[in-house]
Amino acid sequence: MFRLPPFPYQLEIFEKTKHCKYKALFLEQGLGKSKIALDLASYHYEHGNIKNLIIATDNTVLSEWHHSQLPKHLWKPEEALIHRYNAKGKERDLREFCSTNTKDLKILLINKEVFTGTTMKPHENIAKLIGTGSTMLIADESTWLKNSVTVRSRTWRRVRKHCEYVYILTGTPEPNSPEDWFGQLLFLDERILGTPTVHKFRNRYCATEPIWGVKTAHGHVPQKTVDLKNRTEFYKQLEPFCFRLKKADVMPDLPEKMYQEIAIDLHPETESVYNTLKHEAYAVLVNEAGEQGKVSVTNVLTQMTRLQTVASGFVKDDKDSIINLPNAKAEYLKILLADDVPTIVWCRFRHTVETLKEEYPHAAVLWGGLSPEETRIEIAAFRDGETNLLICVNSDSSSKGLTFTNCARNVYFSNSFNAEHRLQSEDRTHRIGQEASSVQYIDLIGYADGKPTIDSHILATLIRKATVLGTMPSMTLTEVKELLGV
Repeated sequence: MFRLPPFPYQLEIFEKTKHCKYKALFLEQGLGKSKIALDLASYHYEHGNIKNLIIATDNTVLSEWHHSQLPKHLWKPEEALIHRYNAKGKERDLREFCSTNTKDLKILLINKEVFTGTTMKPHENIAKLIGTGSTMLIADESTWLKNSVTVRSRTWRRVRKHCEYVYILTGTPEPNSPEDWFGQLLFLDERILGTPTVHKFRNRYCATEPIWGVKTAHGHVPQKTVDLKNRTEFYKQLEPFCFRLKKADVMPDLPEKMYQEIAIDLHPETESVYNTLKHEAYAVLVNEAGEQGKVSVTNVLTQMTRLQTVASGFVKDDKDSIINLPNAKAEYLKILLADDVPTIVWCRFRHTVETLKEEYPHAAVLWGGLSPEETRIEIAAFRDGETNLLICVNSDSSSKGLTFTNCARNVYFSNSFNAEHRLQSEDRTHRIGQEASSVQYIDLIGYADGKPTIDSHILATLIRKATVLGTMPSMTLTEVKELLGV
């Protein structure tokens, strides 16, 4: 009953999971989590176990499910009735779909943010859907559940309680901190960890360090999470409820990842702006530090972001208007792209994408705000070879859930501060079906006065698989000075 034959490890996971009410598929990107989940949905539908399937994730990832995963892997797509949630659509259409009684498998593709800022009555209509029969819920790229106290997480947990089968999927269950495990596992079943509160989870499984020089309102020294503790116990606790698998375990023949950093001297005019803003940033942070000698990481990040825009070829003035600067990275990119090899260019800033799109009007573009149909067209253009260039904002909307095995070269014009974005984006091209001998990851690092700009620090932090924010609320002036290079 498989539309496409599974790999041996996929078949093993399927056989071990098909009788489970809930499971976490923590398989590294590219190992076919979506296929396994749809094989399970097909199995449960064929055996009369479910009548409905809800797939909740990021909007762009929903496009991939809609136009690629479902037609490719669903056992009988002709017996599926699919509705793609659209916040700008008609509530009547959603209501009629959710209320309909049919022999077909009803599949609701829905944005994870559905419960905020809408008049589509999602609570009421999802309840109607579940009321028509047994339901399976798939939470894809499930790190959006990691913060257990958000309205989003709490509401989806209420939905989850009324679903007969629940699966969560991600290749990066711990992208930034050990605490990221908690919300996802709580969603799956609070009995897994034996505690409904992150505080108790932290005490039991998280190694912490004091944040010296900072005190709470009650005079306590706060703690930052630095690692898992009782690791063996933790993984043993998880074992019955999840599969954890890396590509190296089952796909040793995947191409090697090749990393390269290219040092690019900023244009003299841009370099001058960078140096001026660097010293202004340090002065602002020194003033904030005062006698305590500490500055908040949030304020440091604000200054880092401004410096990163300069290294990317633009800056905002006091009125928040964008001023374009001579862009050495864009000039070097022309050299890289001259060979017309399929390439994905990852950018942190939307303005960079807009600028590059003007330079390369034939390029496909992915960023937040595209409609489902626009997203499908852009993805298809790059996959089908209509264009050899895809320019993406490196965010949840484009770094997750997509497959581009037609491409083996990634250029990072600028990185976001989020380690998960980087890990996810890398594996859009490094996955099953990639036939190149190696996959390239090229980081463009700006230099000013012969020293690396903030680009270098951001990349080094991501390599350590931690967000720039990490878990530190503050930094010392010595750390700031080293960071800014003043």
